[in-house]
Amino acid sequence: MQAEIQTWIDRLNSLVDGEQASMQLVRFGAVAIAPLKQFLLEGTPRGIFQPRQWAVEALATLGAKDVLFEYLERDDRISDPVVQHGEDAVRNTAARLIARWKTDEVFSLLLSLADKRLLPGVIWALGKRPVTTVFPRQSKPVILEEWEVRETRKF
Repeated sequence: MQAEIQTWIDRLNSLVDGEQASMQLVRFGAVAIAPLKQFLLEGTPRGIFQPRQWAVEALATLGAKDVLFEYLERDDRISDPVVQHGEDAVRNTAARLIARWKTDEVFSLLLSLADKRLLPGVIWALGKRPVTTVFPRQSKPVILEEWEVRETRKF
């Protein structure tokens, strides 16, 4: 079974077969989490981000919140703007998907991410908190500042 999982992991890199590979890996269940984690955390970010994004989607479907959390906690700075843009797309997807877990730990992570670098996926995920959520005082200026910037861009 491990050889078959590795075959599908390798196929994640195909723009033709990658999405199917992601779905196939989910069918293996929890045993696919470790290879997907390795693919995401040890793989090289690239401008073509879909393979890493499919890995994030598979991990979320498998309930691997801890892996997504670990990925989002990393503060990788990439000098190539094309590669950075691709990795931002992956991080946006991870932020949107980790928002499924409505825990204080996830909320704190999202606030921390917003404080470092505002990405649309992070803002979206923060917006998914229930209206009754009490935002810590320090988070309000960050969120409002981003909203003001986005609203200003419309004009």
